[in-house]
Amino acid sequence: MDVFIGNLPLELDDEGLKKIVEPYAKVSRSKIVRDKVSGVSRGYGFVTVPDEEANKAISQLKGQSIEDKVLYIRKSQEKKRLPERFFMPREWREKAAEKG
Repeated sequence: MDVFIGNLPLELDDEGLKKIVEPYAKVSRSKIVRDKVSGVSRGYGFVTVPDEEANKAISQLKGQSIEDKVLYIRKSQEKKRLPERFFMPREWREKAAEKG
């Protein structure tokens, strides 16, 4: 199960995130989300842990602080995506093309 962890220090890397969660659950993957252009951390990330250990990790980590930042942690939610063939009215396409 993927677990969302927010309000992370900007200096934290993937390995650091893994070390935070490992005392509470076995981490198979950790990922800090970074800005696509600058590469700077966006302050949140995801860890993948076994389903049976996820609730324990969430309850244990909720409210803990790292470098004076209180962690926000919850089960990850599916990202809502537009349908593959998203319909956009012609007027909208023309306005978007004008703004360029």
